[in-house]
Amino acid sequence: MKKNKFASVVVAIVISIVFQLWFGCSSSYKPGRTYLVSGQYEEENFGLYSYILFSQKPDKEDSARYAELISGYLNKIPELNQLTNYLNDSSINVVYFPVLEDPLSQLDSLAFKEQIDWLMSNYDYARASAYLNKFEDDLFEGPYIVSYYKPLSIVDSVLTEKYLLQDFSQVHPKVISLWVDAFIRQSSQTEYWNEAHLRTFSNTLRNTIAIAAEGLQEVGKSFSWWEESLKGWIVLK
Repeated sequence: MKKNKFASVVVAIVISIVFQLWFGCSSSYKPGRTYLVSGQYEEENFGLYSYILFSQKPDKEDSARYAELISGYLNKIPELNQLTNYLNDSSINVVYFPVLEDPLSQLDSLAFKEQIDWLMSNYDYARASAYLNKFEDDLFEGPYIVSYYKPLSIVDSVLTEKYLLQDFSQVHPKVISLWVDAFIRQSSQTEYWNEAHLRTFSNTLRNTIAIAAEGLQEVGKSFSWWEESLKGWIVLK
């Protein structure tokens, strides 16, 4: 019975997000994931640039949150080289994951959990720290997802406008997947900085967490605090 109730909650959440955030916008960037290897730089001419950024190595308490975010990255975003077979670069939201070495030859031989462990162990924290330093906010926790309309490697000043930032440092691991869904759809809008789009995004995400709280006891206990803190986790400049 509990499993059926949980399944119903998940279905309701997915439907809510898809219809309100996906079909609610007339045009969009399609997300495609790829790895940003140390010493290499982003390709230009993509419509939008997003990054999975870790400010520091996770401790035991935070490792589940990091793992869930990486899982969402691998499961929910198609590979960039597959997407470019069908779409122009200008219509793609490229989502980079900074790494110390190219993981493609490594990951194929690993089980899914081992892939997550490998990506956590080989993450490029130095590059992530340099990129986080380009934002006016003090970003020392995380993990974060940030989006901007051009590569962060060519940004030579502190960003103060038209970027989207989501802070996962206080998000419960069991609903990180839902936040990834919502963030991808918001950042993929061609005018993701539009205030009306952000209000829709925030309201839908708030409702999503409320629904999840009804089915997940651990989430429900802290939902009041989550609701008060929501604005601090999504920064739109």
